[in-house]
Amino acid sequence: MRILFDLDGTLTEEESLPYIARRSGVTAPELACMTRDAVSGSPEDYEDNLRYRLSMLREVDVDSAREYVEEVPLRPLLRDFIIRNREVCGIVSSNLDCWWRGRLERELGCAVWLSQAEIVDGRVTGLRCLTDKKWIVESLRREGERVVYVGDGANDVSAAESADIAVAVAFAGGRCRRLEEAAACVARSERWLAEFMTTLVRRT
Repeated sequence: MRILFDLDGTLTEEESLPYIARRSGVTAPELACMTRDAVSGSPEDYEDNLRYRLSMLREVDVDSAREYVEEVPLRPLLRDFIIRNREVCGIVSSNLDCWWRGRLERELGCAVWLSQAEIVDGRVTGLRCLTDKKWIVESLRREGERVVYVGDGANDVSAAESADIAVAVAFAGGRCRRLEEAAACVARSERWLAEFMTTLVRRT
């Protein structure tokens, strides 16, 4: 079995792009609104939405952004679950490899799939490769894995539909109705989700 978690909103207590903007002094009030839209909106619009949000952070250098994401709090019960079960867990996120990989691999020690950025002079200038969450789920299933997918937003819908079991997170602030319809169950608290995941692991 493989248990795959989305990052922003699912595993983190707040969305990291608005956090980076706030910490770096970037004035982009629409960024938080567009992030909310990315959670609840159409999966088909997600990549354009992400590219535009990244463009708002083009003046933030990669090293500074990497320092800021070190401060973004992870949900403690889910973090501890992943650390205890790191051999079966993974993080699948559209967020950027250049910002997040170091912390996730060091702190959680599980498999990590992240988007790749275009970087010029130490700054993100665009999105080179968006994480294909559905492809990752389907690839693991072809290898014989039973895949559990946990996410909270529109860009998690296709992965949820492809998984053996999907859980929609509804305690992260926003809600995606299409994801909830695709999921086997809806988690309304972090504690419930951590206990549910623990039960699944014990049954295997």
